[in-house]
Amino acid sequence: AFNKLTAFIMHDLKNLIAQQALVVENAAKHKENPAFVEDAIRTIDNSVGRMSNLLRKLQQQETSEVRSLEVHKVLIDSIKKCQDHRPPPSLRLENKYLKVDADQDYLTMILANIIKNAQEATADTGFVDVTLRADGRNAIITVEDNGAGMDKDFVTNRLFKPFDTTKSGKGMGIGVYQTREFIENLGGTVEVESIVDEGTIFTISIPANAL
Repeated sequence: AFNKLTAFIMHDLKNLIAQQALVVENAAKHKENPAFVEDAIRTIDNSVGRMSNLLRKLQQQETSEVRSLEVHKVLIDSIKKCQDHRPPPSLRLENKYLKVDADQDYLTMILANIIKNAQEATADTGFVDVTLRADGRNAIITVEDNGAGMDKDFVTNRLFKPFDTTKSGKGMGIGVYQTREFIENLGGTVEVESIVDEGTIFTISIPANAL
């Protein structure tokens, strides 16, 4: 349990550091641009807030705040966190009225991670499409790309194992494992379809609140 918690924390911190590193990388070129400075301040403020929340939860001063969330708004926030990566994700909302009970920070992080994984597996000229729809009493989120894909053996035997990854020299392989753990704790499911050199579809199903 301690090793799992440590891996999750390191994964979250890695994403926050990457966010801030991008600001530092672009600072020399754009520091005279007021729009860049404003965006940099927002990015740093977001990182500080997320790290503070993480610290409070580790100190057991703050538990997961589960509340009713509008799924389309969480998806919009998740996509905003991925706008600096290519290809830019698209969003199609077939239903804007779906709500689920979850911790907003965790759900946003989980969805942003799936989207970023799709971007990293896809050429800049490819696509990453995010869709929200309803299926009975469930909110269905799909993230589809036309990137490198994964073979059947990897999807079946390795994809959801922590510390296993297809990213050579990058990442810890904890993101997809963390995703399934979190979604299953909400009573949902995560399914993956993938074909090598054709792409991948992640389908996340979460029980929705009654409208």
